Amino acid sequence: LVDTLERCLVHGECVLLKHHPLRPFLLAPYACVLSPLIEAGVLAQVLDEGIPETAAMVAHPLVSHVHGQSTMKGARHSWSRCCRHHRYRRYRR
Repeated sequence: LVDTLERCLVHGECVLLKHHPLRPFLLAPYACVLSPLIEAGVLAQVLDEGIPETAAMVAHPLVSHVHGQSTMKGARHSWSRCCRHHRYRRYRR
């Protein structure tokens, strides 16, 4: 949540917040807390649906920054497979 707020409010970026598939219960409270940003069209939320969908999102031409956060080795491995699959370049600021 803090990273999402930072990207929107400090960096002035639009954000697509992708929730872990084991935590769909977070969509509703996040929608409530983040409703001003959602209504302003600055933020959208989706539930993680797997590597092909994630790869398509990060490879989209309008995406200029991706922030991944995970503490699990498997999740980091999946992320790197996703990026390699679409020859995605990470942009660091």
